[in-house]
Amino acid sequence: MRHSRFSSHPETTTYPVTRFERKHMKKKMMAATLFYALLLSPGMTAFSQDQKRTPEESFARMDKNADKKLSLEEFVGRKQGDKADKAKANFKKMDKNQDEFLTLEEMKAGRKAK
Repeated sequence: MRHSRFSSHPETTTYPVTRFERKHMKKKMMAATLFYALLLSPGMTAFSQDQKRTPEESFARMDKNADKKLSLEEFVGRKQGDKADKAKANFKKMDKNQDEFLTLEEMKAGRKAK
């Protein structure tokens, strides 16, 4: 009894891959590649989507604990390096009452000031 090339189990039999099966597999791979290419294209990134969000939507997305105010950590999020430094500076500029939290109104006013 021959072993399958996909399994080392002895009861599994093998069969030659037909031309149809190869063609079908190739189509599946092409479809998967196209799907992931479109998924990861520049038009689908979070940055471009964030530009289209209203301030309310952006605020709600960043407010992880839903307390209606953003801490510095929530505002900075996953940003690192220069982007994190810039986000921290923007946070300090927008925090008008210096309570170390941003409200929706402070965020809207800060965005209009830019």
